[in-house]
Amino acid sequence: MEQLSKPERFAKAINAGVDQFGGVMSPQPIIDAVNKGLVNEAQIDRAVVRILKQTFSLGLFDNPFVDEAAAGQTVGMAADKQAARAAQARAMVLLEARKPLDMRGKRVFLRGANAEAAHAAGLIVVDKPEDADFAVIRTAAPFETLHPNYFFGSIQHEGSLAFSDEHPDLVAFRQLSKTLPVVVDVYLDRPAILTPFKDKSAVLLGSFGASDAALFDVLTGVSKAEGLLPFELPFSMAAVAAQRSDKPADSVDPLYPLHYRAGHRH
Repeated sequence: MEQLSKPERFAKAINAGVDQFGGVMSPQPIIDAVNKGLVNEAQIDRAVVRILKQTFSLGLFDNPFVDEAAAGQTVGMAADKQAARAAQARAMVLLEARKPLDMRGKRVFLRGANAEAAHAAGLIVVDKPEDADFAVIRTAAPFETLHPNYFFGSIQHEGSLAFSDEHPDLVAFRQLSKTLPVVVDVYLDRPAILTPFKDKSAVLLGSFGASDAALFDVLTGVSKAEGLLPFELPFSMAAVAAQRSDKPADSVDPLYPLHYRAGHRH
């Protein structure tokens, strides 16, 4: 493909079935591909018809504008918010469960979680670990910013998947777990090396943007975490480095394999 001209690359995509290109500011490469006989006008017409059918089916030509007054009556309704909250809770992945998931009425020390959501779930929030029955830590998969001078490099998460020994949440976990059962929830916007948390967590969860309210629904038995891992979680960065770049879920002895959930036979 590197040796092909721009019109030739567009023609390859069109002949493979691509109807619409994103991020293309000029139609000239497609015009050139037609003029050179690499694609024909009938192909372009069929692609346009397929695109327009979907647009018409959405009503974007008949009624392209939002009725702001009506939108307020249908968007953000209580039933919809409750359904979203339940979906967030169900999508969480239970990785370890050494304690029952019914913590109502318990005293809890929080790190990274909202006290009001805990109160609403029937938990008693305390300010000192020594006053707590258990602790809850909400953290996120670690990342590095390796290309800060590039647009995507400045916003995307890349680099190591491992928590460093100095990571504040890992430091807090190691301290708290000496005296308390600790619930750890990790936001998995990317895979993470959870080896430091595995054996000492009372409960270990993976989530994908769940609210604090959804988390406490799971921890108090209101909802059940039923999600399966959408990717494997490797044991170490050495295992990650040994993986093939073109093959998914192939690390040796992953900490949690693809589609894992505690108690689920996969």
